[in-house]
Amino acid sequence: PRPPASLPRPPPPCGASPGPCSSNGVATIGVFRDGTWYLDVDGNGRWSEHDVKVNFGRAGDVPVVGDFNGDGIDNLGVYRNGTWHLDTDGNLRLDAHDKVFELGGPHHRPVVGDFNGDGIDQAAVYEAAPVVDEGMTAP
Repeated sequence: PRPPASLPRPPPPCGASPGPCSSNGVATIGVFRDGTWYLDVDGNGRWSEHDVKVNFGRAGDVPVVGDFNGDGIDNLGVYRNGTWHLDTDGNLRLDAHDKVFELGGPHHRPVVGDFNGDGIDQAAVYEAAPVVDEGMTAP
């Protein structure tokens, strides 16, 4: 038999795509809706009995994901009008071991990345520039 014309690609490594990472180092697909996360932890691309539903946040929160503790596994978080709630211990709930802090405000958008190269993702915010005449943006 002839080999296939192309082989399926492996899933991207953790951090190469949005979404939390499972302990096997593969990025996990997830959906955030009204404070509930739906995580496809078995990686089959559909909701099944092995997947996880997590209540972390509330309606109106903006979901964020990153490796907030440097262990190589992405964790869940939410941004709420300038307050960050990050599940840094990875137990899928907000408790005393997690980080809650102020950075930004209701008009900002959250951004997560390893901005200093230390292997731990940091929080940042940006504010979109207002649109002015003829579709140009202000500096």
